[in-house]
Amino acid sequence: MSNQLLIGGVAVDLSPDTVILPSFQVSDLLKPESIQSDFSPEFSVPGTSHNHRLLGHAAWDSSTARVPYQSLPNVTLLSEGVEIMPRARLLLKGYEGGAYQLQLVAGNKRFVEALGEKKLSELDFSRFAHLRTIGNIAQRATAAYAAANGWSYELYDRGRPLDVANLSPYDLWPTLSAPLVLEQLATEAGFAVDYPADGLLPRLQVPAVAPAQYAEDFVKARRLRVDVGPDHEDDGAPDSNRSDVVKTIPFDGYIRPLGTTPPIVPTVPGVYNAAAYSFTADKAMYVQVQARTVLRLIYSTVRLGKAQARVELHVNGRKVSEGPWVSSVEMSDFEEGETNPFSVSATAERLLLNAGEQLTAVLRIAGVGSAPIDKWGFRIFEYANFNSGGQTIPGHKFEVNVLPEQPPGAEVNLAEWLPQDMKQLDFFKSLVQVCGFSVQTDAYEDRLTLRPSRAVLDNAAYARDWTNKRDAPDLPTGQPRSVAYRFGGFGQRNLFQWAEEESVRKGYGNGTLVIADETLPASYTLTTLPFAASERSTAQPGLLLIRNYTLRENEDPFVETEYDSSTPKPRLTLRSTRTQQLSLVEGAVRRPVEGPVSYFVEDGEDVSLDADAYILPVAWAGLGAMLTECRYHKERYRLSPRDIAEFLAEPNVPVWDAGLQGYFSISKINEYTSTRSVEVEMLRLHPSFLVAPEPGARGEFAPAEFHTQPTRPEFF
Repeated sequence: MSNQLLIGGVAVDLSPDTVILPSFQVSDLLKPESIQSDFSPEFSVPGTSHNHRLLGHAAWDSSTARVPYQSLPNVTLLSEGVEIMPRARLLLKGYEGGAYQLQLVAGNKRFVEALGEKKLSELDFSRFAHLRTIGNIAQRATAAYAAANGWSYELYDRGRPLDVANLSPYDLWPTLSAPLVLEQLATEAGFAVDYPADGLLPRLQVPAVAPAQYAEDFVKARRLRVDVGPDHEDDGAPDSNRSDVVKTIPFDGYIRPLGTTPPIVPTVPGVYNAAAYSFTADKAMYVQVQARTVLRLIYSTVRLGKAQARVELHVNGRKVSEGPWVSSVEMSDFEEGETNPFSVSATAERLLLNAGEQLTAVLRIAGVGSAPIDKWGFRIFEYANFNSGGQTIPGHKFEVNVLPEQPPGAEVNLAEWLPQDMKQLDFFKSLVQVCGFSVQTDAYEDRLTLRPSRAVLDNAAYARDWTNKRDAPDLPTGQPRSVAYRFGGFGQRNLFQWAEEESVRKGYGNGTLVIADETLPASYTLTTLPFAASERSTAQPGLLLIRNYTLRENEDPFVETEYDSSTPKPRLTLRSTRTQQLSLVEGAVRRPVEGPVSYFVEDGEDVSLDADAYILPVAWAGLGAMLTECRYHKERYRLSPRDIAEFLAEPNVPVWDAGLQGYFSISKINEYTSTRSVEVEMLRLHPSFLVAPEPGARGEFAPAEFHTQPTRPEFF
């Protein structure tokens, strides 16, 4: 028996007819959503007492049995003593006829499962937490800081006028490097990640496209809606020359049971103070406020003078907003010198509270007019439902809602500046496609290796010679057993597309890989990224445009300029070698900054995000070599377990077959066993993409097989 199966290092009992035929496949650049894994077809092992224990008694119905259909980790498949599927997962499919039905999966599956449904907004960048102030922004807005930390504050044209010599620090939003995001999501998934030190990824960035917002849970936990309860009634008899009456309205959370809604009190300790009747911000925030109370004014029978009332909003005892005065002269009904009850209120649509500031609602009653003797009194904070003239009067209410937008002074969490709805796996897949990576999960440790598509071309000088391993049929030399002139769903024009964005020219940055094969469909979409391209600003030379604000049209030239806001599609940009001089200003504070600059396409830079100019011909060069005059072979080879182990360790090393006179990238090895030849699916690398090796590097290969001046397929 050539195979051995271990669970946690303990061998599983196999029957004489147990056949385990694993297949091995390379990650598909065009299908990063599947990030393909090695696997085996279902196989059976006998239900021995030893296997029952190893498999957790999954076939039992007793209460001691583990849940069936489980996935067991730390499983190894050996062939002739060589590990060909280390650290695989064993899927328990069922139990029938005294045998367990099992299946093995390995490779990239571990990483995909670890990411699951997690979003970018869940990443932990707490090590970079700081308050959003001019000093902190200036410190983190330099090119040097970006190089050292993988992120910085950066300036983009967002649709409103900018003066780089007099910038608000809050015009700069965080931009995170793609490697920083990649390494963080990999670390939180329990993986290390290796990637090339040059090319696109080290300079790829994710700029913020929307201001950070507080999460729904944050907002909900600080919502306040309270009323005036019993035991707070206050009154004053009509007095001569009365001074203003100023009283904090005693909102205390009590809600009258009739015709009212229940109170809502913040769940965060210290935010609502029922003794001081106040709302205290625990962090910097914008709040929407409505405060309302009901009162009556009282006059002597002589009715000398008049009075008025209003509600004010105070922060730390200082008035910041006020409602309109309501005067007794407006009251048409008096009963024995007393007005009918009436309501006064104050609102604030967007009030800034800094951390620790205390908000209260205050009632002010004052005399009106110039009578020699003002005689008026009041009755306030009554616990009652109010009616006047048959109409219900709105009752007492103090309502505070936190707005999602984070203001200056808020604590910065970098994850809140990333695309909030994007899944970590979708972000990873986009990096794979933009950079043209193949993905390999290490067989022995939780480590990802990302290799560029062209690695299979660069490794041609080190190709494995499988000539003598070929199980050749009785055919003339060089004739393949099975060859197709296409693979996958490609067309004659294969489209690489950035997401459409209203503020970006249609098709900007897109590319087309052309295949000279008239039998193919007219077109095929290689990928449509969730990121949009970014054009240069015409209003701010040197900057990229990410339009968050659009000038509102108004025919009146004297109306103050207004802008409509929107959230653009997520972006990917590249860090330029250029910098720019900025001056951040807030009040009397000025901070000079040498800031980084980003680009999408730029003359003089060695990498670009233009699909025609760089991504397809350079980052996707390996795929181009496979599609040019495509030959998709299915050949049979007799491979040893050592050959499989070498392939798993370096899947980007091509093979050479002298019988076929070509270099081939291995796509898949089907149902491997060391006892017979196995089918290998392989794609020829077109010679025009291959550079001849150094003399003597692999003397057995004929130099004629290489083109010393490599060409590229046609890209439009």
